[in-house]
Amino acid sequence: QDFRGFRINAASFSADGTLLLVASDDEQLTIIDVENRKRIRRLDHDGYVTQLALSSDERFALTVSERVTESAVRTAATLWDLRSGEGQLLDKIVNRRDADRGGSRTAPQRITSASFDPSGRIAVVSRAATDDQPAVVRTWEVDRVADAAQGPAVAGVGSTSDPGSGTRSDGQSYELPPILGTAEVVLPIDDQSLLTMNRNAAFRWDLSTSELIKSYRAHADLTEASFSFDGKYVATGSRSVKIWNAATGESLAKLE
Repeated sequence: QDFRGFRINAASFSADGTLLLVASDDEQLTIIDVENRKRIRRLDHDGYVTQLALSSDERFALTVSERVTESAVRTAATLWDLRSGEGQLLDKIVNRRDADRGGSRTAPQRITSASFDPSGRIAVVSRAATDDQPAVVRTWEVDRVADAAQGPAVAGVGSTSDPGSGTRSDGQSYELPPILGTAEVVLPIDDQSLLTMNRNAAFRWDLSTSELIKSYRAHADLTEASFSFDGKYVATGSRSVKIWNAATGESLAKLE
C-alpha cells in the first residue's frame, strides 16, 4: 500500500502483529496484511481520517474524520465492524463557516476524540467546549450499536451534501463543567470512569454521577495522559513526565 503524498495520522497493529490499520489524509481507514504488504480492506470516509482506536477484541474500530469545505467544517465519529466492513455513525458536527455565522470568530464545536473502554464494550466520543457550550462526552454500548437495525449505516459515512449535525439517540451524554475548558483527549478507565486532558491538567470522572473525582495538574500544556493497567497510577506528559497516585492525586515522580 502506497501512502506517498498523504499524511498518516494514526496507525495500530493487531495483537498478533499480522495486520496494520492506517488512518490517513487519503480519506480511508486501510487494513494491511503486514507479511504480504497488501491491502486487505479499505473503509471510505468523508474527509481526512484523523484518529483511530481498535477494540480489545479487535472486532471494531473507531475513527474520527474531518472535512473542510468553503461552506462548512464537518467532523464525525464512526464505529466500524471490521468483519463486515460496515460502519455506524455515532456523532457528527457540521459547522458553517464565518460567513454563515454572521462573521463570528467563536471557535466552533468539534469532535476531539473517540476511544474504547478497556473491555472494548463501550465507545466514548468527546466534543470540544466553545464559548457558549460545555465540553460533552458521549458513550454507547458497542454491541447494541452493532446489532441495531436503526441509525445511519454508512457505506461511505454520509455525504458532503448532508448539512445537519446529530448524534445517535441510544447513548449516554455527560456535560463537563465549562470552567475546565475543552476535553481534548478522553481516556476511558472502565464503563463508569474516565480520564480527560484539559490543557495543563488531567481529570478523573465518575460517569455514574458526572462528578470530578481527582485532578492531576502538570503546570504545562499536556500532550499525553494514561492510566496504569492496575488503575493505581496516572502518567501525564508535558514538558516532563509525571507519575501520580491515582487515588490521592499525589505527585510521586517526575522525569525530565
